Amino acid sequence: MGRPRKLEPSVLVALVDGYYEEKAAGNAAKIRFSSLEAYAKEKGYTVKSYDFSRCREAVVRIEELKNSEEMRREETLAAAYKSLDVEGLLKQCTTVEALKETLIRMDGYWKRTYMEASALITRDRAFMQEKGKLDGKIRSLKEENARLQENGKEMLKENTALKRENVYLRRMLRTYLYPGIANQILKESGLPVEGENAVKPEKFGELIEGKKPEAFRGRQKTPAPVLSWQERLQKELERQVSQDGNP
Repeated sequence: MGRPRKLEPSVLVALVDGYYEEKAAGNAAKIRFSSLEAYAKEKGYTVKSYDFSRCREAVVRIEELKNSEEMRREETLAAAYKSLDVEGLLKQCTTVEALKETLIRMDGYWKRTYMEASALITRDRAFMQEKGKLDGKIRSLKEENARLQENGKEMLKENTALKRENVYLRRMLRTYLYPGIANQILKESGLPVEGENAVKPEKFGELIEGKKPEAFRGRQKTPAPVLSWQERLQKELERQVSQDGNP
C-alpha cells in the first residue's frame, strides 16, 4: 500500500481548534503535538505529531490561541483591578477634585500600558510572519544546497573522466604526431631521416589498419616523462654523430 495522503492545512487547523475546545478546555498551554495526534486518531484521521509541527498554518493557529488567551487574561485582570480600585478610591478620596485627579492619573497610566501592550502584540505578530518567511527561505536554501551538491558530484565524475581521456589523447599525440614533427625538422636541416614518411612506417601502418590508437576505455597507465622536441632533436643528432664516428 502507498503512503497515506497528508491532510490539508485547513483540516489540521480545524483539529487544533477542536482539541482546544474539547480537550484543553480553552487552555492553549495544554496543546501538545502528541496530544493533537491522539485527538486526530479519535476523529478517524491518520496523522502524526510532526505533521502538525511542520504545518505552518497549524503552528500559527496555536500561537494565535495562546496570544488571544493572554489578552483575555490581561483584560480580566485589568477589569478586576479597576472594580476593586474604584471602591478604594471612594474611601480614600474625600473630595471631587481629589477623585478627579486620581482618576486622570490612573487613566494615563492604563493608556500607556495599553499602548505598550498593543505595540508588543503587533511586533510579535510581525516577528511571527517574518519567522515564517525565513523558515521558508531556509527550506528553499537547503533544497538548493542538496541539488548543488548532487550536481557537484556529477561534475566531479565528468571531470575525472575528461582527465583520463586527456591523458590518453596526449599519449597518442606523443606516439603519432611528435615523431613526425621531429623527423620533418631533421629533413629540413639536411640530416638523414629514417624513411620518407613523417611518421614511422610501422606507426603509419598501425593507423591505417586501425590497430592503434584503440578507443579510449577510461583507464590509462602512468605516462612516461615527455621530452621537448628540442631535446628529442638533440638526442637524434647525438645518435647520428655517434654512428658517423664509428668505423
